[in-house]
Amino acid sequence: MSASTASSIQIISDLHLGESPSDSDTCTPFDYIVPANAEYLALLGDVARTTDPRLFPWLAGVLDKFKAVFYVMGNHEPYGTAVDSALRTLESFADSLNANSSGHLVILNRTQYDVSDSLTILGCTLWSDLRHSSGSDGLTTPPIQDFTSVSSLTPAVYQSLHFADLAWLNSTVPSLAANTARRIIVLTHHAPLLLGTSDPAYYPSTFDGVRSLPGYATDLSQQPCWHPAVALWAFGHTHWCCDFVRDGVRVYANQRGRRGVGFDAGRVVEV
Repeated sequence: MSASTASSIQIISDLHLGESPSDSDTCTPFDYIVPANAEYLALLGDVARTTDPRLFPWLAGVLDKFKAVFYVMGNHEPYGTAVDSALRTLESFADSLNANSSGHLVILNRTQYDVSDSLTILGCTLWSDLRHSSGSDGLTTPPIQDFTSVSSLTPAVYQSLHFADLAWLNSTVPSLAANTARRIIVLTHHAPLLLGTSDPAYYPSTFDGVRSLPGYATDLSQQPCWHPAVALWAFGHTHWCCDFVRDGVRVYANQRGRRGVGFDAGRVVEV
């Protein structure tokens, strides 16, 4: 596998299959077709709930069209079960599918995957920081369904997941960046920045002293993982499509969401 063939990837998120279709796409749930325009596909969460058995034949059908599919779990995948249970379900399915498929389904849960000698993919959910203010360690409980829809998920547990994801990124990215010939792609579900990653209509009146939008995004721009060796950081969750550069890092989202504004499942990203 050469670096040139590994430099293009399709990235989509927030299909919400099995839920109400978006205003711009009236397909029947789980009849959604992902066009194959690259060798690799990244699914950045909120594809469907792992308790819905229709997810798995859909994934198998998608994998038939790609050399590899990278799957980051979102916050909706564990709805109706627990975070650990949802991950085990996805990982068990991937193991079974990969044993009988020419493609490869990769579940990214603080996972490093070397696509080639010069390109590495890192992935985790990146649960957001619930500490809204940079001057306080108090946890904010955002008005989201996660705490009532995911078993045993409390604000304290949620925050521990954030700390674990962030610690892994802050350790892994600088270590890989020591190899100057290696490009890094980071794939997460929650957003790694505040500005530019969601609809400005939902921005606070000021970002001064704000470290996160709890439940949605965390400002990682001053963290060790925010490194120029990261060629691309792609995310989902906010139902907002974007493509911009911050401090040398390309930030990208291609999210279907509820309305699908700006979403293109066939768009290819070159890295």
